[in-house]
Amino acid sequence: MIRIAGYIKSPYQKIAYIFTLTLVLYIAGSGLFSIPLNSTTMNISARAGGLSFYAIGALFLLTVIKAAFLEFVKNSSIRSSGQTIFRFLHKALGWFILILAGYHSLFFLYYYIWPVVPISIFVVITGLCAMACLFYVIILGRNTFFKNSNYESMYFKHVFATLLLILITVLHLNLL
Repeated sequence: MIRIAGYIKSPYQKIAYIFTLTLVLYIAGSGLFSIPLNSTTMNISARAGGLSFYAIGALFLLTVIKAAFLEFVKNSSIRSSGQTIFRFLHKALGWFILILAGYHSLFFLYYYIWPVVPISIFVVITGLCAMACLFYVIILGRNTFFKNSNYESMYFKHVFATLLLILITVLHLNLL
């Protein structure tokens, strides 16, 4: 924790850090999946997975709107502020997708380990592949955002990995 404390400078970062530690301690104390396995919790988790898939579509729509906006707006100050807004929305929607898909995956992985009704192994495999692809998309997106290497190469890898994520998710949905 001492290593992390050097990176925390603003009051908002301190609040987020304390909130995260409190949440981790709560999860550790109460058990990660203390939610009972019933039809309501399964329905919420399934809807979280479906909502994350729709959010991926909204993210692609946002990217198309951003490209059209940057193509037609010629004023540099409006372009700059618009690009900042689109970048923030893209990042926020991406993290929202990760949270929903992560909850969905962890819940059903727990449900697969301690089954009430058996789940097909192919559904589990495609779900794990989709999560691995989602993590890869996020890593590529962060590298593209911080421009750690060749921007165009990272951008096209990010888009290709996102399309692969959509294909794996469609396969995952068809196996249900």
